[in-house]
Amino acid sequence: MNYEIKDWKEDKRNTLLGFATVVFVGLNLEIRGCTFHEKGGRRWISLPAKPYTKADGTTGWNYIIAFTDTFAFNRFQEDILKIFNKLIFKVPKAPKTIYLGGKPPWIDDPEWDEYNRKCRQ
Repeated sequence: MNYEIKDWKEDKRNTLLGFATVVFVGLNLEIRGCTFHEKGGRRWISLPAKPYTKADGTTGWNYIIAFTDTFAFNRFQEDILKIFNKLIFKVPKAPKTIYLGGKPPWIDDPEWDEYNRKCRQ
């Protein structure tokens, strides 16, 4: 899959670095309002979400768009962060990526493969 990042708007607050649009080249699909974050030397991307008030009064987030497969999201996140680091930070190598659910899916590990199979059932 090929991606592009456009419409970067810097907005540094807490972990937030800014907002951008992620383009899925070839699909004619744009995801607007993606947020880019950094904390403790790690960067991650969050997809657009709407805030809501939890029962305890704190703010929670409902994602407007989401990957149904954690491993696909991790791969997407890694690909986008590589582009982000080159375009925005002019960094040739990406810093550590946060993987949801543990190891990245492309690691050849029988235990990981078994976990992956169980998650897809």
